[in-house]
Amino acid sequence: MNNPTTDKAKILIVDDIEINKIILREILADTYEIEQASDGLEAITKMFNAAKKPHLVLLDIMMPDMDGFEVLTLMKSDITLNKIPVIFITAANEEINEVKGLNAGAVDYITKPFNPEVVKLRAATHIELNLYRERLEDLVEIKANELTVTKESFLETMANLVEYRSLESVEHVKRTRELTKILIMQLLKTQKYYQELVDANYNINQSRSAS
Repeated sequence: MNNPTTDKAKILIVDDIEINKIILREILADTYEIEQASDGLEAITKMFNAAKKPHLVLLDIMMPDMDGFEVLTLMKSDITLNKIPVIFITAANEEINEVKGLNAGAVDYITKPFNPEVVKLRAATHIELNLYRERLEDLVEIKANELTVTKESFLETMANLVEYRSLESVEHVKRTRELTKILIMQLLKTQKYYQELVDANYNINQSRSAS
């Protein structure tokens, strides 16, 4: 029997305040597979070691030791993590520079206290966008591979054709020479053309001697 969570998108919730993680889990657990981390180091460690990377990270900005910006910077520097969308968590009364967060690579913000519908809608939107991007990248890769195969097949066909035509040309020359020889031998048997062929052959030899 299949594990029902394996088909769910995975969200990593990173917050040093336990109640925030509990609330977000309650909002999202019916739809998504939820993983939690209490600080930036734990979050990075879990993401690096996870066989199934999260499809979305809800990341608190204000945390001790390693804040949200530092976590995001580490994620963006790693090829296995840099495409995971990150939504910053912030208190409504905190003076946070949203432009700084967006420039750092965050895709959105959610504020505390949490509005369940807003959290659900933003999570769904960014997970769907990320899955769409992944499908598009896969499609581009497939098409690129198809074009490579087509190009290689075309080049191979052209190479075979050139080789065939070269062989055909050689055989054509041989056949033409043999047919010409037979024709000349038949004409020499005919008095009408004998002298003309002899004269023509004499003229050709004279031209070669002169050159």
